[in-house]
Amino acid sequence: MEGIWQSRQVMMVSAGVIGGAFVLGLLVHHLIFKMMQNLARRTQATLDSSLIKHCRGPSKVILPALFIYILLPLVTL
Repeated sequence: MEGIWQSRQVMMVSAGVIGGAFVLGLLVHHLIFKMMQNLARRTQATLDSSLIKHCRGPSKVILPALFIYILLPLVTL
């Protein structure tokens, strides 16, 4: 019975680390794009606004995946 409890505990910690990495990636994404939007508002160029608009979606997937990839070696599955 103790082995099952220990296995569940390891799985919960692993799930917590992966979930935390995902949330951290979303938070970093939000902060980066908030700063980039503030900088883009100060200029008259449309290129920076367009770049921000079109990179927002893909980076919302890439950054959390990158954080999970970086922290995955710390997790015992």
